[in-house]
Amino acid sequence: MNNWSEVLTSNVYKYGKINEPNTFYVDPVNGLDNANRSGNPYESWRTLTYACSRVTTPGNKIHLCPGTITEANIVDVPAGVSIEGEGDVSIIIGTFVTIGNTQATLRLQSAAEGTNGNQTLRNFRMDGQLTGNAAISVVMRSNVKIENVTIVDFNQGGIYFRGGNLVLPVIWATGNEISNCRIINSSTRGPINRGLIRLCGQQDILIHHNLLDQTGHAAGFNGNIIDAVDGNNMGVKFYNNECYKPNTDGGAWAFFLEFWDSIGGMEIYNNRFFGGGCFVDIAGVTNVRGNYPYAWYVHDNSMIQDNLEAMQVHFTVGVAIERNCRDVFITRNYMRNIQFPTYCSIAIAGDICENIHIYYNIFESVGLTDNDWAAGLMLRPAVGAILRTIYFYNNVVIAGAGWPPIAGVLVQCEGSLTDVYIRKNIILNFNDGCIDIYGAAGQTVTLYNQFNIMFGNGNANDVYITPGESITNYVVNDIIKADPLFVSANNFHLQAGSPAINAGLPTFDYTEDFDKKKIVANVNIGAYEQN
Repeated sequence: MNNWSEVLTSNVYKYGKINEPNTFYVDPVNGLDNANRSGNPYESWRTLTYACSRVTTPGNKIHLCPGTITEANIVDVPAGVSIEGEGDVSIIIGTFVTIGNTQATLRLQSAAEGTNGNQTLRNFRMDGQLTGNAAISVVMRSNVKIENVTIVDFNQGGIYFRGGNLVLPVIWATGNEISNCRIINSSTRGPINRGLIRLCGQQDILIHHNLLDQTGHAAGFNGNIIDAVDGNNMGVKFYNNECYKPNTDGGAWAFFLEFWDSIGGMEIYNNRFFGGGCFVDIAGVTNVRGNYPYAWYVHDNSMIQDNLEAMQVHFTVGVAIERNCRDVFITRNYMRNIQFPTYCSIAIAGDICENIHIYYNIFESVGLTDNDWAAGLMLRPAVGAILRTIYFYNNVVIAGAGWPPIAGVLVQCEGSLTDVYIRKNIILNFNDGCIDIYGAAGQTVTLYNQFNIMFGNGNANDVYITPGESITNYVVNDIIKADPLFVSANNFHLQAGSPAINAGLPTFDYTEDFDKKKIVANVNIGAYEQN
C-alpha cells in the first residue's frame, strides 16, 4: 500500500473510522476541493476551508487525516460542527495575519451571545510558524470543547474565548472547556496581546491538564499564560495545569495569570508554575464574589522560581491583589524564591479591599539577591484607600539566603489599614523583624500579633516600627522566640517536642492544613496540624 487511498480501501485503516456516520474527511495528500466529491473516506477534500464551507449541519464532524494543511486565511467553523484529527500527525499551518481581536486561523464565531456551539476540536496540531497571529477564537458561543490540541509558534495568541463585546454579557458563554492541550510560544507583547489563552465574558469555563509554556521569545516579549484583562469572567476553574515563564522578562511585567474585573467563583488550584514575574494577578477595578461563596480561591498550587533573582523593574509576586477586591482565600500553596509571595496593593483613593484570608501556606526562601525589599506579605493601601480584615494564619514564612529581606509581614500604609490578624505563623530569619511597619504616615488600626513563632529575625524578633509611625490598638501576646524544630531544612513538619505543637490559639476558622488533612483542634503553629 503506497498511498492513502489504498490504506482507506484496504479496510485496515488504523487511524480513523471508515464511513463513520456524519463524518467528512480532509486528506491534504490525496484530497481534492471539488464539489463533485462527497467528503467520504474515498472522496476526501484537501483543505479545511473547503470542508467547513460544505459541512454546516450541526452534529457533523470533519476528520483530518495525517498530513499538513496550510491555511493562509480565516477558516470559519460553523456552530455544531466538530473537527478531529489523529494527533500531532494532523497538522494545520496557520499563516493568517490580522490585527483584529477576534480573528484567528480557526474562527468559531456567532452573531448572538450564548449561541450553543455544541462542538469539539480535538486531536490535531496547529503551527503558526511565527507568522500567523492567532490559532483559535471562539466568540459568543457556549459548549465548545478544545481537547488534546497542540498549538505552537503563533505570534500573538493561542486560544481566545470571548462571550460578548467587551461589556458585561446579557447571555453568558457557558460550558466551554480547554483540556489536555499543549500551547507553546504563542503569546507576546504587541498590538494584540492575547496570551496563550485569553478570556472574556465566560461563565464556569474549565481549563485543566494543559501544558502552557511561554519562554521562547526574546526578553520583554513573552506574553501572558492567561490574559483576561478584558474582564467580565466568573466561575473560571484553572486546575492541574503546568505553566512556564522566564525567571525574568526584561523590563516587562511577566504575568502568568492576569485577570481583571472578575465576578466571583474564580478558582486556581493544583497547578505547577515555574519561572518568575507575577503568578496570579487579581486586578482591574473590581473583583467581587457575586453569587459564589468567594471571589477568588487560590489553593494547592506550587509557584517556583529556580533561584533568587536581583531586584527587577516589576516585583516578583505569588498572588497580587489590587483595587476593589473582596472575599479572597489563599491556602495550601507552596512558593519558593519569590520576592513577595502575597501582595495587597490598593493604589487608588476611595478603593476598598477587604476579607482576605491567607492561611496554611509555605513561603520558602523569600527575597532577592541584591535588595532587602521583600516580605511574605505586603500590605500597601495608598492615600485615601482602605484595606481591612486581613487574616494571615498558620503560614510558614522563611527568608532566603540572599540579601536579608526586610520582614515576614511588611506594612506600608499611606491610607487606612484596619483589623489585621497575624496569628499562628512561623516567621524566620528576616532582617528588620517579623513584622515591619514602614514609614508611610498612614493609619494602622487594630493589628493582632498573636501565637506566632518568630525566630532568627532582626530587632530581637519583635515588631519594627519606623520613626514617625504608630499603630492604634496593637495587640500582641503569646509570641514564642524559639526554633520551631522542623523535621529538616526543607520539610516543615514539626518534630516531636517542637514549641509549635499545641501552642496556638484554638480556633476553627479553617478545615484543612497544608497536607489537606482535616483540622480537628486547630492549635498548632505553622502549616501542619498533624505530623
